[in-house]
Amino acid sequence: MGHGHGHGHGHHHDTSREGMRALWISLAVLGVTAAAQAVVVVMSGSVALLSDTLHNVADALTAVPVGVAFLLGRRRASTRFTYGYG
Repeated sequence: MGHGHGHGHGHHHDTSREGMRALWISLAVLGVTAAAQAVVVVMSGSVALLSDTLHNVADALTAVPVGVAFLLGRRRASTRFTYGYG
């Protein structure tokens, strides 16, 4: 455990790491999908597909605050947050 609190902190770091990995994968998939859709939008002029593309971009942007939360959750315990930020 290393830091002596005995709160199972190692498991939390593993979960956070897995969460960040899943976040990056979903962000990459949504990004590739949105980019492919954007190409089709330019070629076809489809307003409906443009709307779906913008929706996918907005979904991808939700990964930003989730990623920030995962990063903050990795912070070590302090005198104010004795169990850490997770």
